[in-house]
Amino acid sequence: MAIRRGLLAICGTIERYFTTYLIHNPMADPITPAISERICKHMNDDHAAAVLTYAQVYGKSPTAETAAMSAIDPLGMDLTAQVDGETVNLRIPFDRELTDSEDAHQTLIAMIKQARTLSST
Repeated sequence: MAIRRGLLAICGTIERYFTTYLIHNPMADPITPAISERICKHMNDDHAAAVLTYAQVYGKSPTAETAAMSAIDPLGMDLTAQVDGETVNLRIPFDRELTDSEDAHQTLIAMIKQARTLSST
């Protein structure tokens, strides 16, 4: 009987995990203007070097000195960069249409990894 109760407790814990983190994942929101704003704020505040790398590599602006993400949608991201003393707007398309904010998160990670590989060769 104790084993059965222990197994039921484990199953309950697993179910709560899946319900909390996979089914109701707060990162897996559709990419709305509000979600775009949240992603942009996070990227600009916490990953400014990555945003600059996106501009330099994918925006084909290797002399960009600074960059900020101004919007993201399922098809791409918009950056504003300082290139040779001028403000330049860059549109960086994704290789496929994104499904939600978690997809955006994983795509941005994959893109920075690829960009770092490309810029080191």
